[in-house]
Amino acid sequence: MLLFSFGLFSEALFATQSQSRTPVSRVPVMIVDPIEAFSEEPDQPVIEKSRYYEPVAFGQVSKEQLTRKPTHSFPYEILAKSRVISFEEKGGSIIARIEDVVRIKMYTQEPREQIEAALVTIPVLRGQESEQVDQIRGITHQPEGEWVELSQGDIRRTQYSNQIDLIEFLMPDVRSGSVLEYRYRITRNGIEELPDFFFSDRVPVEYASLHMVHQAYLRYEEQLQDSKNQVTFLPERMDTSTARRLFSERRPEPVYIAHWIADDITAEEMSFEAEPASGSRTGIRFLIGEFGLPRQTLENSWDVVVARLRRAYDPFLIAEEAEKFQVIGDSIAKFVKAEMQNGDRHDLSPTSREEQSSLEKEILRQSTHWIQHHTLFNESYSIFPDSIPLENLTAEDAIGQGTRHLVLMAVLQGAGLDVLPLYYSDGVFGVMDTLFPSIHQLQRMALQVTLSNGEIFITDATYEGATPGFIRPEALGQSALVLKEGQGYRFIELKGNQNHYSSHFEINVALQANGDLKGTMDITLEGYPALQAHRTEADQQALRQWIQDLFLDRYQEARILNAEMRNQFTTTGRISIRSSFEITDFAVEFQDALDFSPLIVGYLDENPFEAELRRTAVELDAPEEMSVQIVLKTPEGFFTEAFMNQDHVELSGARYTQEFAFTSSELRYGFYLNREETSFAVSDYPSLRSIYQNWVEWSGSRWRLKRKS
Repeated sequence: MLLFSFGLFSEALFATQSQSRTPVSRVPVMIVDPIEAFSEEPDQPVIEKSRYYEPVAFGQVSKEQLTRKPTHSFPYEILAKSRVISFEEKGGSIIARIEDVVRIKMYTQEPREQIEAALVTIPVLRGQESEQVDQIRGITHQPEGEWVELSQGDIRRTQYSNQIDLIEFLMPDVRSGSVLEYRYRITRNGIEELPDFFFSDRVPVEYASLHMVHQAYLRYEEQLQDSKNQVTFLPERMDTSTARRLFSERRPEPVYIAHWIADDITAEEMSFEAEPASGSRTGIRFLIGEFGLPRQTLENSWDVVVARLRRAYDPFLIAEEAEKFQVIGDSIAKFVKAEMQNGDRHDLSPTSREEQSSLEKEILRQSTHWIQHHTLFNESYSIFPDSIPLENLTAEDAIGQGTRHLVLMAVLQGAGLDVLPLYYSDGVFGVMDTLFPSIHQLQRMALQVTLSNGEIFITDATYEGATPGFIRPEALGQSALVLKEGQGYRFIELKGNQNHYSSHFEINVALQANGDLKGTMDITLEGYPALQAHRTEADQQALRQWIQDLFLDRYQEARILNAEMRNQFTTTGRISIRSSFEITDFAVEFQDALDFSPLIVGYLDENPFEAELRRTAVELDAPEEMSVQIVLKTPEGFFTEAFMNQDHVELSGARYTQEFAFTSSELRYGFYLNREETSFAVSDYPSLRSIYQNWVEWSGSRWRLKRKS
């Protein structure tokens, strides 16, 4: 039968088709719409017209939910959790809108379990261009009908890892019997992969749903983890056209909405000590599967990704045919070998294998140095090479990341080293997920060099000034795809030989009776701080300005008198700096005292682990080492006292010590921080936080020297 309607027409994806009929000739007829056919109301969102979508009415909690009693032994339960994903075109880009609503019923008076439910953490990609979280609202309802709304001032952002921040807040006024509900919206610019959604939790979930409103040019592959078969998939095609369903008028393709709905989801067996692994929960994840008009199927395996990459360009063939750069590599190898044989290097081990590896390290270092000083990087990070052939490149040509690494690959091959190309994510839209094959995840390129003794170096020719073994902090710990010569590939974890933060300060200063400060500062840097110093201009004026801006930025009246830098970065990875300086009005002069800050360098104004409580593990990008030792001579006519206590905090993988001693004429004090690990369990969080809190409190304190009567 024909269906005539001016309203909405909705049909399930697998609706039964009407029986075939004999075609009837049609006569086009013009119909004048009655006034009633036009609505002045704004269009509803498509999802609200769906037959399967049941919105959680935020702020409207039923009496039954307010007064309900538990039917289980869990401290709380999740009454509802819902996510709606939609897409829109904005500013020439496609963005994803992700809206979440969660409602929780509290049954316990135990503070720890109340906090477990009331502490909300929203992971978000770092950088304002990646993801934004807004429209955060939270309300705590009481059985008596009272309610308290979350204050926006109680929402804070903390660092979880180098790629992820956490938006955290604690729901207010939580009691036994409370109903907690919160909502927020994520706007995500990267649509290749979407955030995971979990139907289950460590407590029962009464209702959970996920609804994705697809665009005609977009489809996702979903990976559903549902061992207990609790989730129902309901596809729906919805006609939202305003065209009348008359005669042969052409209509746009219906909107496709995918629904995943679950009721009465059983609690997962999880520890309250840490957030469970994603693979252990009933959940779903998405990776883009089809794109374009008409939609084109994207990769469905890493073999296809690798084949597509090799079809686009074969890095081994390009490097092998770049004879000009092969010759340069051969020249570098001969030069280094002759230099060592002539006795210019006296640090070689007696065994031939270790001599060979030492030779290879120097070849690798000088080859990387040559690339960084004889090619011009245009700051483009495409993994694909530029259109200009390698043989036609000149020193004046600005080249992208892909081409620069192919040049280095040719140089290293010419020098006789074992080199393979590797690819990884830039970390802006998350790290590489090896479970979801996609060429879109490969945004950065580097090289893996294996020495004859088995030692491996990751070399990034676009990380300016960095020696082999340095990896950008955002890449540490993530997976990378390494192409083998031929057809194979493998995944490795990105680790750097020199990826750590190491800064040590020895300061000798004299405080004057008028509040001025004069002294010297010895600085030793390794790892990332040394790389930053290595990139600094070597002339005296630039060095003094750099020291003042970086280490004495708090003091506008600071003046660097002289400075010298011993740069051994390319050989030992270390940089040493000695500087003399003075700071006028360092101390505030009172009639009977001088008031001054104990910390001259190394301020930490805010604890990076500021949140009081955390239910997720802590991940940091690299080990950290910091020490500050100060000898402060006091002016004549003043006496000192004990301003701080000795303290020592230690946990597995991190230690902090602060020391203090004084005499009638000087103060000796300092702190020492050594964090070897980059990942900490939730149980270690209070100790880790206290380490940095000591540093913060010291940075903000004031000490007072009193005049002798």
